[in-house]
Amino acid sequence: TLLIDLKLQPGVVNVLIDYVLKTNDNKLNRNLVETIAGQWSRSKVETVEEAMEIAKKTYKKANTNKTKKVSKEPIVPTWFDKQPTEIKEASADKMKMVDDWLKEYK
Repeated sequence: TLLIDLKLQPGVVNVLIDYVLKTNDNKLNRNLVETIAGQWSRSKVETVEEAMEIAKKTYKKANTNKTKKVSKEPIVPTWFDKQPTEIKEASADKMKMVDDWLKEYK
């Protein structure tokens, strides 16, 4: 359909397929290919060099729009590496106070 309906040259179609595979994780999505082919057809791309130039410009434009790269390192909270504090026994007075407090709410 790219060659007949959109009247693209075979070399231009090869560049288009290569571009889509490289930018789409080696997945060939028919709708994406047809959309880009329609754009190239309207732009009257006839040579492989023109197709490569448009593909490079589009690729650069898409990659410069990515403003922030996401770090793949896990975020570790500041308290994670700290050693646990010692557990101290409560005094008898504090234990009695806690028991009295719990009895009030039972």
